[in-house]
Amino acid sequence: MLTKVTGFGSNLSIGTKSINDATPLTQAGYVGEDVEVVISRLLQSAEYDVKKAEKGIIFIDEIDKLAKRKEGGGNQRDVSGEGVQQALLRMLEGTTVNVTLKNPPPGSKRNAGEIFSVDTSNILFIFSGAFCGLEKIIEDRIGASKGSIGFNASLKTPKSEGSDNPTRSSDILKKVEPEDLVKFGFIPEFIGRVPIIAAVTNLQESELERILLEPKNALIKQYEKLFKQSGLNLTFHKEAVTKIANLASKKNTGARGLRRILEQTLVPALYEYPGTNVRNLVVLKETVEKKLPLATFTDMQSLEFKDSLKNGTFYKCDVFTEEFDDEYEEIEEEVYFQDPSVVEECEVKINQTSKEHLINPETAPTPQPEV
Repeated sequence: MLTKVTGFGSNLSIGTKSINDATPLTQAGYVGEDVEVVISRLLQSAEYDVKKAEKGIIFIDEIDKLAKRKEGGGNQRDVSGEGVQQALLRMLEGTTVNVTLKNPPPGSKRNAGEIFSVDTSNILFIFSGAFCGLEKIIEDRIGASKGSIGFNASLKTPKSEGSDNPTRSSDILKKVEPEDLVKFGFIPEFIGRVPIIAAVTNLQESELERILLEPKNALIKQYEKLFKQSGLNLTFHKEAVTKIANLASKKNTGARGLRRILEQTLVPALYEYPGTNVRNLVVLKETVEKKLPLATFTDMQSLEFKDSLKNGTFYKCDVFTEEFDDEYEEIEEEVYFQDPSVVEECEVKINQTSKEHLINPETAPTPQPEV
């Protein structure tokens, strides 16, 4: 069982045969999904090969939502809490589950109504959840063991502090014991069948950067492909990727926060530039940090774009083209069929201007980008 902070990315970090959400599960005979549906999905993933399914992995997320309801909530039966725990308990102990095929996949040789018997004895079950409030239970237990009065007394931490600090929360969760999960709302028999309880640490900025870049379906690759469909080449500067990871880390939303930041940064450009003469877009650190527009380059600016990729002058070039559009076109025409790039030509002209106005670049204050 994994206790984790939200946005850890457990669904992607675990190689599974079947991924399930515990929230819609109910006890058999009630509205909702029966627990046996997890075996049905595993069997489907194994292409209805029973022997393969019996050696599979079932990952059930949001397991903390199955905690028993607190007493005093009436006489209603807890069909989505303790009832589901009891049903899962039988699978953990090892039982035979009969699965009836209702809708065979297209092209399958299987027939509707066919029954498969799956032995769950060798299936690996992995559970995970955020377990909001578990930190307080652990703190109370640790504090009680140290003593509540005198010099051995431990200072209680306000409830909100643990939840606002994900690093501290993950440190506390590392001290979880089975008795804490029982107090949280799980029946002792269920926890007794889960031999390993582990706490997952909070994602670091470097790990968030890797999530943005390395997976096969990484977020940045998804957006690059999306812009490509509109005839636009999207490029991320290295500092921009680092800044996105930094903001997501500060918001304490884990990997989920990455997509939100990318949406806020890129969606306006996705509607603004298709159909224009812009062909290359660059996401800069300033784009993410100060919510500035993306650096844009037209077909005629291909030399400038390639030069900017090397020296990271996207923002400077973009400001220049916006503020001095006519002058820029004149310079671009001068260098288009020559060796120097636009940036190099600008540097020459700036040096000439500095000499004319007796400006010493070493002692002059750094001007604001808009200046």
